[in-house]
Amino acid sequence: MEQRLTGNRTARGVRHRWTRTTVLETVAACVAAGLTVQPATAQTVEAAGDGEDFSVLDIEQLMQIEVTSVAGREQTLLDTPAAIHVLTADDIRRSGHRSIPEALRLVPGFTVGRISPSIWAIGSRGFADRFANDLLVLIDGRTVYDPLFSGTFWNVQDLMLEDLDRIEVIRGPGATLWGANAVNGVINITSKPAEDTLGLLLTGGVGSLDQGFGAVRYGGRIDERSAFRVFAKYDNHAAFDALSGGFDAGEWDMYRGGFRYDRVSDDDLRLTLQGDAYSTGHGEERVRVPVPGHLTSASASIDQDFRGANVRAKLGHAGGELDGWSVQAYYDRTEAHGGGQPGFVVERDTFDLDYRQYAPFGAEQSHVFMWGLGYRHSRDRTEASSTLGLLPRDRSLDTFAGFLQGTLELSPDELALMVGSKFEHNDYTGFEYQPSARLSWTPDDRQLVWGAVSRAVRTPSRTADDARLTTAFADTGLLAGGPASGMFVPLVVAGDPAVESEQLVAYELGYRVVLNDAINLDVATFYHDYEDLITLELPAGTFFNRGAADVYGVEVGSTWTVNDRWKLGASYAFRRIDVDAVTGTGDEDDTPQQQFNLQSYLDLSDDLELNTALYYVDTIPGQGVEASTRLDVGITWRPTPNVELAVWGQNLLDGRHVEFTDELFQDAALEVERSFYAQLTLRF
Repeated sequence: MEQRLTGNRTARGVRHRWTRTTVLETVAACVAAGLTVQPATAQTVEAAGDGEDFSVLDIEQLMQIEVTSVAGREQTLLDTPAAIHVLTADDIRRSGHRSIPEALRLVPGFTVGRISPSIWAIGSRGFADRFANDLLVLIDGRTVYDPLFSGTFWNVQDLMLEDLDRIEVIRGPGATLWGANAVNGVINITSKPAEDTLGLLLTGGVGSLDQGFGAVRYGGRIDERSAFRVFAKYDNHAAFDALSGGFDAGEWDMYRGGFRYDRVSDDDLRLTLQGDAYSTGHGEERVRVPVPGHLTSASASIDQDFRGANVRAKLGHAGGELDGWSVQAYYDRTEAHGGGQPGFVVERDTFDLDYRQYAPFGAEQSHVFMWGLGYRHSRDRTEASSTLGLLPRDRSLDTFAGFLQGTLELSPDELALMVGSKFEHNDYTGFEYQPSARLSWTPDDRQLVWGAVSRAVRTPSRTADDARLTTAFADTGLLAGGPASGMFVPLVVAGDPAVESEQLVAYELGYRVVLNDAINLDVATFYHDYEDLITLELPAGTFFNRGAADVYGVEVGSTWTVNDRWKLGASYAFRRIDVDAVTGTGDEDDTPQQQFNLQSYLDLSDDLELNTALYYVDTIPGQGVEASTRLDVGITWRPTPNVELAVWGQNLLDGRHVEFTDELFQDAALEVERSFYAQLTLRF
């Protein structure tokens, strides 16, 4: 008999097979506890105080936005053979979203479900998960996934949105350049150079959910070739109420500060120094913990604290469009206290070094060859709780990597082939290779047809390798198949060093076209074949690579510039997950099958904007989450070029609703409420 162990259900003394999502959430949560559519839409609005006018990008200009996440060098959006979407600084500002996870709702095909004020489930092409362990997230080239569970702590990625230049999002594999865990997508967050944020910026606001927030940033020049900025910010978020009533959970405070320094030498050598530090406290969270001598779990209240700091240095040179190199190093320190289970502590130090170079080759120098080498060292220290520990308690991990990628022009300005592979060695599974081939056909300067075949892997996490987790207590009589004996033994999940990487082979086909001066269209279809998905069976309590799944779907996005003052966007995504009936992962029931987004940017006058967005998300059957339609409406007024007042209403169609659940550990699903906020921004 197969049974998913969730909620306060009785643990029966029979053989269980946990779902992939349950397994990863079980261990990781214990450890850590649309519209859109425009590939870079609407107006590109720079801060008024930064010396830029407010201007509208036409459709052809949108397609010429340069991206780097696929080719590893600057390439126009129209020429990029991948399912990529770009969120510009103006897209984020006009969406009204105040965090990175919320802004990702704008990406076609991305599932974003808020579990609590500080916890999100995010997924690309299915497998939405609290820790998004199939996505690789980078901030200015710094990888922010945590080896503890191979996912991202979204609550600490609380950046100053006014300083962001863009967010490039790849849907599908990006492992050839970025390595393991870039399986279902890559989120590449890029901040503005210091020279683009000169002057003083003050911003702050109040609201019903975002109860109080504020930030200050100052940028200046040291000389004509170097500039800097420093910033500090604070946010306070209200708690969410439980669907069943009786308690609220998750009030969240975040403090963050940082700096950036940029210098460009006479020979165009660019140096960047950057760093920030943060501290965040989470109010009481209600989680489930097993109770000795009982079949059911009990509710426990925990406080969670996260602290960290990082510093990054990058030196690079671009000798031309097809010639350049860069070397980057960063150090990252993170601490999590009380995450997921009372008393559990993890501290981690990470050092990363990366070198990349690209150059033209061939008789006419029309091809481009790129290569790179990388090394990462990570060391953690943990303190066990009453239910969770890691053996060994402290561990160091080393990853060595290299990649090769060539872009071959098969027919001048028409047919090109991008082929390459990443090669890595890690302490969990040893050697891994991740090749890809991307073919692009450009029949004219308004169309791109592309296809790709890629292989990517997700390496096991520290928890899958080393965890010792007590999940429940079982009656010995029931375990033996007889009547209850009244004697209880713990059911322990033990990490297994024999677990191998999960594997994906992805097939993609896409079409991108500028239909006319006002409308563009972007279509991507995909088929993902997953093997060796990590599963867990009880009472053995060991991880296995026995899961398999097929995922297929389509993502469509379009923008329409109605006139110089009004821009519309829309996107639709469909995906279906088929799981092996015997070794099923269960994720087919934890993913909405359809999503639809609409967005409108309307300039009522030169100083008044009306921005609206509509997001539809299908039902999530495995969680009992109903389909929802969200409406956000905001008005922005600029009485002077240096003063901006924005008022937003979010989730206006429903007083409250559940977006996603963490049903294994939370006492009850939490509801996202209708909310309002006002924000004032001053620039000097």
